Amino acid sequence: MKLTPLKAKIILILSILLAGFSIWRAVLVEYNYDFEAFFPKKDPETAFFQEFRKKFGSDNDFILIGLHQKTGSVYDPAFLKKVSILTDSLHKIRFVEKVVSPTNIRSMVRDPLMGFGVEMPYLRWQNPEFRADDSIALTQTPEYYGSMFSKDGKSVCLILDHTPYIGDTACGPLSAQVNALVASLGFDEYHVAGRCVGQAFYIDLIQGELVLFLGIAFVLMVTILFLMYRSWVAISAPLSMVLLAVAITLGFMEVTGKSMDVMASAIPTILVVVGLSVTIHSLTKFLKERANGSTVEEATSTTIKNIGLANLFTTLTTMVGFGSLASSGIDPIDDFGLYTAAGVGIAYLLSLTYLPAFFILFGHRFKPGKSVEWTDFFARLIQIILQRRRAIWIVCSLITLFTLIGALQVRENTLLLEDLARDSKISQDFAFFGERFQGTRPLEVAVEITDSSLDLFDPVVLAKMEQMEDTLRFYYQTGFVFSPVAMVKIGNRALSGGMPDAYELPKSSARLRQIVREIRILENGGKLNAYLSSDLRSARMKGLFKDIGSKRAFELRRQIEPALKKIIGNSPIRVTLTGTAELIDKNNRNLALNIGQGLLISFLFIMGIVYYLFRSVKIVFISLLPNILPLLALAGLMGFLGISMKISTAVLFTIAFGIAVDDTIHFLAQLRVERKKGLPMSEAIPNAFVYSGKPIVITSIILCSGFLVLSLSSFMATRLIGLLTAFVMVVALMGDLILLPTLFKLKDGKSNPISET
Repeated sequence: MKLTPLKAKIILILSILLAGFSIWRAVLVEYNYDFEAFFPKKDPETAFFQEFRKKFGSDNDFILIGLHQKTGSVYDPAFLKKVSILTDSLHKIRFVEKVVSPTNIRSMVRDPLMGFGVEMPYLRWQNPEFRADDSIALTQTPEYYGSMFSKDGKSVCLILDHTPYIGDTACGPLSAQVNALVASLGFDEYHVAGRCVGQAFYIDLIQGELVLFLGIAFVLMVTILFLMYRSWVAISAPLSMVLLAVAITLGFMEVTGKSMDVMASAIPTILVVVGLSVTIHSLTKFLKERANGSTVEEATSTTIKNIGLANLFTTLTTMVGFGSLASSGIDPIDDFGLYTAAGVGIAYLLSLTYLPAFFILFGHRFKPGKSVEWTDFFARLIQIILQRRRAIWIVCSLITLFTLIGALQVRENTLLLEDLARDSKISQDFAFFGERFQGTRPLEVAVEITDSSLDLFDPVVLAKMEQMEDTLRFYYQTGFVFSPVAMVKIGNRALSGGMPDAYELPKSSARLRQIVREIRILENGGKLNAYLSSDLRSARMKGLFKDIGSKRAFELRRQIEPALKKIIGNSPIRVTLTGTAELIDKNNRNLALNIGQGLLISFLFIMGIVYYLFRSVKIVFISLLPNILPLLALAGLMGFLGISMKISTAVLFTIAFGIAVDDTIHFLAQLRVERKKGLPMSEAIPNAFVYSGKPIVITSIILCSGFLVLSLSSFMATRLIGLLTAFVMVVALMGDLILLPTLFKLKDGKSNPISET
């Protein structure tokens, strides 16, 4: 169908209206960071944890407040007075349910003769004469020493429990108020950490980086395009098209209920980069046709005919690369892949409608200055390449071998907060608790009694659980673990007048029965619902330990589980390691397999596209070789630099392959055109190289520059996507320019993969 000026005007008007609607919807996009979205879907362990959490509550609805004394001791009355003020003030903040602080912790001491109990404060901070005795007593209190009071006496930790499962709209104000309150009291040093704090911090970063990176990418693309084409009017065509694609995609996300998370925040920048690469070949062809004397209508028609099919298949390969991420089994990555693929598809549709309409209406104003002319350069380069085919093959083989050595060193490992730069405030806050206290990684253990005639407080069961705690403490180097065992030991100490030596399981059956009666009273009053079931046959063992990484945690779990089974023996006890950290670690272990499946899908789909285009098995394998090398180079680089396999790096392989193969297809499409002219391979290859070389280089520069913008991110996932994808693009460019032409025979004959047909 011929595109007339009237039809072009209609297309532009409709595009402007669509852009207005999309921008209106795009500004309504909500921001969200839900780390639980990274749990494995449809997994038995996820289902178990969700049921466990329904019974006992969340393991992550708390905020840790660390206060450090640079001079003096945390037992100084002046310091503790400020801690007391802070504790009282925190209770007044909305969503705060409980604050456990050095100034409000108390021990129950029961008189063994009179039978009544008295609550005694651990720190009588308003009476300095008790300072020495209280500080010594605290060092003998396992539930607080090392977890609330650092062992060097310089730091204390407050634990704030907030309303369970509150989302982003509540976490932001809560985090801000807590930080502001602590800062106002003038402590030497303070640190705040927790799920809610991290979530609020992430949301602020996502909002800021979305606008910043989109702006930087746009300015960078304008600069590159102007240096290449030297025409403001000419480059306004692709630039306006990609901005329209971004607006429509963001509007589509909002309409379909997709919020902006860590992964999704990179979509606009990626669309600017990838969308421009789709249009560069069209713009280059249009300008070339105009320079050869064609009218605007003729140049537009020729561009659509010659470039449209190649753009279709390169768009499909890119969409498949992103779309295959939907096999990851992780919601944020699935959505990232699908919405980015949709955005690339939108950009392609605009390249068939909006871009030609722009050419028709404004193409006569394209008056490029003296653009960069690379024809002679590419003509000389291809001759050098074809003359050194064997040397190129040898070098590529050696590089492949070298990268394989590095790839074999890649290991899976993830830290809970490694997604943030180490110099960020929140990373330093979380590190503080890991260095001075137990840590921030939750330890969650579910204990169930399978014999209805027993309960958790049977002496045999308690003895088994005590051995389990010792095993967990030995392997994980955790501090205090709150559990039914700890409840009984605390009760025994209380009945012994608060003597530290009495923190043990009672030796007397009568004493144990007395303690269990007290525990039942507390459980019936709802004070132990987070740790005990009403039938006393299931419980939670809960603690914290340092973030040792998923690799080390998995290694320890493989040692712990047999040790726990040995302790349990034939006892009617079932123990399950669970919790948020365990599930995220499991997802990382499964991720390589899931991403591998997605990469296989990409390979098969792209092989099908290339075979459809050229009807040759040989050309299929020729097209894959230059694009497998960048993936090997990526794996090798990760191995040599010690970059572990994790969510942020695993997704790169499918993304990079889907994008890198585009320039290969453009070269092959141009080679096919040259062969259809009747040229022998000895002429067709140099011609295809010269004609497609410039747009291939320009698109590679744009891709590298655009992805490098993402390397400025505070999120390690986004940063790695930027840096490593840019690296892959450079290697892919070398593969297309240097290796690909050498894979064809220069003499005509049946062995040539691309025929005249």
